[in-house]
Amino acid sequence: LSRVFQSGLYDQIIVGGGPAGVFTASRIMELAHQSGKPLSLLLITDYPNVPCTAGSHLAAESEGFYEDDFPNRAEVIALHHKARQDLYDAIAAQKIDCRLHTGYEIKARNKSDLGETIGMLVENGLYKPQDLGERSAQHGYVIKTHPHSVTLNGCAQVNSPELLVAMRERAQELGSHEMVGVHYLGHKKTEDNTFRIETDSGLYISKRPPIIATGASHQHTLPWLPFQRRIYHTMAATIGPVQEKDARLYSPSGPMAFRESNFKTDFMWGGIDEKNEITFGMGDIPEKTLAPSLKNELLARFNAMHPGLLKAYQPQFHLGTVMETANKLPVTLDLGHCIIVGASSSWGLIPSYASAGATAKKVVFNDDRDLKLLQSIHDEGRKAAPDLGHAFT
Repeated sequence: LSRVFQSGLYDQIIVGGGPAGVFTASRIMELAHQSGKPLSLLLITDYPNVPCTAGSHLAAESEGFYEDDFPNRAEVIALHHKARQDLYDAIAAQKIDCRLHTGYEIKARNKSDLGETIGMLVENGLYKPQDLGERSAQHGYVIKTHPHSVTLNGCAQVNSPELLVAMRERAQELGSHEMVGVHYLGHKKTEDNTFRIETDSGLYISKRPPIIATGASHQHTLPWLPFQRRIYHTMAATIGPVQEKDARLYSPSGPMAFRESNFKTDFMWGGIDEKNEITFGMGDIPEKTLAPSLKNELLARFNAMHPGLLKAYQPQFHLGTVMETANKLPVTLDLGHCIIVGASSSWGLIPSYASAGATAKKVVFNDDRDLKLLQSIHDEGRKAAPDLGHAFT
């Protein structure tokens, strides 16, 4: 990534180099370029590389939108459906090689569990009946302990690091700048109506409120976030590439992603991509110190699913941190002094891309309709939240 930080006043500053930050930078620069409204943008990130190392992520907007009711459900789901197609179109238009394939299943131990899941998806408006189709274990991703499955048409799997690197490079081609290896400390509105962003390497100025798209571990510590949240940790193992004979043994039809039908509590997820790399993840532990026990449980479940595979291949393990809100939905909020985008790291990539699109419209066109729509899903939780201010010391 060659285009680095240049000093000066910026139209917009984004803090965070993960999916939310990179997607937002990319979408802002694309809209500005397409509309002939050039603007200067700076992306500030702790890490020189994209902070996504757990292999392939599931680009599935169904994640997180199936449980409790929330305001404007139909409109919010429609916005995410559009964001899903927008992401696929962007990958195609930019010719991004990120192992995109549309193969996604929900796996169940028995037919009754699967039937309950199908009913929930249809009842909540996530899918129409014709968008779902049952498959046997012989045709999809084969899990001996979960022989029943339903496919979700349109959902997909990508390699997240490859996607984010390409989108960072695209944003830089369109004129964005980056400041890497520094830590955000806070921000404050100044008397001349600009915004001062403090980092451990100095102060930087944004004409517009900064976009805070940092990771879960950082956002959870911000005292002014106006919603309840908790932190937990998950773990993923990546294996491979495995030999073709092993790949077809576990997924005869080719690349396929899956998640367990148990939507309410800890669930398994994973898949195999076009390079025959297998990802498997699970977990809901409150402290990182519990990681060894989670690793043992992950290995036990994987061995039950794929007996003997770990004898032939050495897995790599990745511990991830998730911030979960009270209603388990991602957060996109315009707080006046900043726009906060987060709590989507366990819901797939589509919520981040939808938030990025809504935020980009606000920045480039001052159109906040989509942003207000996404904000509405947290209206109830925000009413009781104290206003703790946003100044830093």
